[in-house]
Amino acid sequence: MSTVRTSHDPPHIGGVWTLIALSTLVNLLFLTGPVFMMQVYDRVLPSGSVETLVGLLVTACVFYLAFGAFDMIRQHFSVLRGEEIADTYMDQAFRHAVEVAATGETDERASAPEDVETVRQYLTSPSVLAIFDLPAMPFFFAVIFILHVWLGVLALVAAAVLMGLAILSERANRERIREGRALLSQSGRLLEEIRADATSIVGNGMVARARETWNESRIDGRDTSMASTRALASYTTVTKTLRLALQSLVLALGGWLAVQQQITPGAMIAASIVFARAIAPIEQILSSYRNMTGAREAWARIETWATPEAPQAGFGLPLPSKSVEANALSVGLSGAPDTVLVRDVMMKLEPGDVLCVLGPSGAGKTTLLRALIGAAPVRAGTLAFDDADLSQWPDDVRGRFLGYLDQNARFLNASVSANIARHADGEMDEKHVLAAAHAAGLHQFITGLEAGYDTPLGVGGRRLSGGERQRLGLARALYGDPFLLVLDEPSAHLDRDGSQALARAVDARKAKDRITVLSSHDRSLVGLANKLLFLEAGRMVVFGPRDAALKRLDARPSGNTQRVEVPA
Repeated sequence: MSTVRTSHDPPHIGGVWTLIALSTLVNLLFLTGPVFMMQVYDRVLPSGSVETLVGLLVTACVFYLAFGAFDMIRQHFSVLRGEEIADTYMDQAFRHAVEVAATGETDERASAPEDVETVRQYLTSPSVLAIFDLPAMPFFFAVIFILHVWLGVLALVAAAVLMGLAILSERANRERIREGRALLSQSGRLLEEIRADATSIVGNGMVARARETWNESRIDGRDTSMASTRALASYTTVTKTLRLALQSLVLALGGWLAVQQQITPGAMIAASIVFARAIAPIEQILSSYRNMTGAREAWARIETWATPEAPQAGFGLPLPSKSVEANALSVGLSGAPDTVLVRDVMMKLEPGDVLCVLGPSGAGKTTLLRALIGAAPVRAGTLAFDDADLSQWPDDVRGRFLGYLDQNARFLNASVSANIARHADGEMDEKHVLAAAHAAGLHQFITGLEAGYDTPLGVGGRRLSGGERQRLGLARALYGDPFLLVLDEPSAHLDRDGSQALARAVDARKAKDRITVLSSHDRSLVGLANKLLFLEAGRMVVFGPRDAALKRLDARPSGNTQRVEVPA
């Protein structure tokens, strides 16, 4: 299993040194062409020796084959290392993106997989090799100096001018590129929001206005991006034109020196070729500057969340089976350490308990339920499962004792059975699938589908009605008969049959000494519970046995949010 490294421990540093070594060989072998030309002009032509020409050609071909082989190895190695680095971070990026989505927050981790993909695309592109060619520039300049000092001076001045243009381009376009990328990303998120709410937009006649809003966002991003593209294109064109002119100037100076018999004609040609090779990385980097900037910004965001992963193997705690207890529990938002949505919750649930969490909209019910499954951060107090924190069980183990039903159940594009079994693939237990479907009252409905349990649901389960999705979500939550079942507004989309199936499932769990927590903004589900917790404005007002808690709650003065003690 690979380990994610921090910025203080660069990933795959051995691969970097290998690329440097391969680039050194490739750049050394590049001198084959200039040396061959010098020999032809300075030895073959004056002597008229065909044997010398053939010998030089054969030798040059051998070196060219070596050049091609090492360059191909370098490119393949660069791609493999880029993929390896991306794979190192992708699993953690996916987890961060899911965690942020679960809490409803939008911070830098929301785009973690996209950032890793951006870095991967740049690292696997040919343009990244130009960075490894930069260290060879002093070597090529030294070769030119050996040919003649004035050629070396001109080459250095020309390189300084081109590098100055590259620096000006970077400074002039950095913020504009970043702004354009941010605006286009914002436009993309807006389009995703419109797609997610497409039914409401169509039903309320909002298509035209939604299109205008999206177009305004898209055009702002496009215009900013086009402005930076035009500026970069101008710098690239100027650099290319200047490079050609300077290369001709080097050739002209070499010609003058040859006329003065200070260098040979072969040295004149070689100096021009070596100069072109020396400054080539500058032009390549400038032409790929936008991608390089995007990768650099993505890497900066990756460094904000990439941390060394603790090994999953360790002491295996038994699955919880005795209690769930909150002591002065306060819950916040992921990515917002100063935000607390639920405060000072005190409760203890034991086998067979059914807790109904009541409260008006916005009281914090969903936040509390998400904390129970580890999807919302605990800011203060403790939340213990059999006296142990939930984090002490690995992610893949938690699913064996947790089940959760969201207010709006959604599904992946897979079969009914795969969605109920939580995409366990080869580990799917068909008995558990059938038991969960029966418990949710869905078995007869599923067998009536064209392919039964193998029927694909489509993206998001759109082929199902709201009530069917809710009951299928309940079956998924019941899969494996988890110790703790958390249901957020489970009756919101259910008809009479669905509500009866829910009541039967809760009663069956109570008989098997399982714990169930469900929430509601009214008292329609109170009859299923033996304990009640009332939240208001993020604070626990009442917790205790259902009937006693209801009496104290009804006797409480209106608007009073102070805690009401209920005898056990």
